[in-house]
Amino acid sequence: MTAPHFDLILFPEVTLLPYAGFTDKLRFSSDEDDRSRQRYCSWRSYQLTQYPLQASSGLGIDVAPLSEEHDFRNTDFVVLFGGRTAQSAIEQAALFRPLLKQIYRANTHIVAIDNAVFCLAECGLLDHKAVTLHWRHQQQLKERYPAVKLQEKGLFVTDGRITTSVGGTATIELAQALLAKKMNAQRAAKGLADMMVTESRNPLTFMPWNNAPAVSDAYVHRALVLMFDHMSRPINITDISAQVGLSRRQLDRKFLSLFDQPAAAYWQSVRLEQGAWLLTHSTQTIEHIAAQLGYQHDGNFRQQFRRQFGCTPTEYRRQPEL
Repeated sequence: MTAPHFDLILFPEVTLLPYAGFTDKLRFSSDEDDRSRQRYCSWRSYQLTQYPLQASSGLGIDVAPLSEEHDFRNTDFVVLFGGRTAQSAIEQAALFRPLLKQIYRANTHIVAIDNAVFCLAECGLLDHKAVTLHWRHQQQLKERYPAVKLQEKGLFVTDGRITTSVGGTATIELAQALLAKKMNAQRAAKGLADMMVTESRNPLTFMPWNNAPAVSDAYVHRALVLMFDHMSRPINITDISAQVGLSRRQLDRKFLSLFDQPAAAYWQSVRLEQGAWLLTHSTQTIEHIAAQLGYQHDGNFRQQFRRQFGCTPTEYRRQPEL
């Protein structure tokens, strides 16, 4: 079995966390101990433009432009790392499209990280294919490319010779999964403990915590963002109203108009819905789920859960999933 090779393509304003996690996982699997030699796998980074490349943090990155004549015959995976915006990824499609013929001729697997998915969609590669990406960009993808089969849950998904990923720290598990296609599982998993990943998250049980509903009211939108950003450490509704520039009564009126509930009741209902999802899709204890949702006492979580769902968390978990 030959050592797998990765061509990593960085888009303008690339986000460093997924790139760093992915490349460090390759590094751990590429050699014995922590020597970092590219022996059991190899990789090289490129960009599609001729201009100096900056990360989203402003850090300059020195990588060579990828030539249209690049030879992909020894490349197992072409990995696209998206930047700060979906629009910038769409703009890369014109540069990436001429390379597709060589990539497909070489039987090379294509991987898109986060909003780099937009580049593949713009190239027409994702019609009727299952894909995933970061929750922040999912609605935009659905609206712009309705033929794409978006999967809203999961760390990454593979459909044929294309893999898409939500990005962030999920690229660590993504790199492990790709390596496991080309080498034994033990070497593919090497280094996870060093990266403080004690166990791989199951992509099928990943829950998007921040799926705030889309609303046209700017005040309610801001309040929802604050709520969903504080899922595990609930924010005081009075503080939310102050931060959005409304009184508590004004905010409640807006929530009653849109959701038939005052803000606090709506917020508790959403947290309990998340708890119900975890009860069905994970083996975490009820106490741990309650703590994740910001309940200081699991007894309060159990009481509120029964009030909303008509059964205890334990009874809910025992029900067959529909």
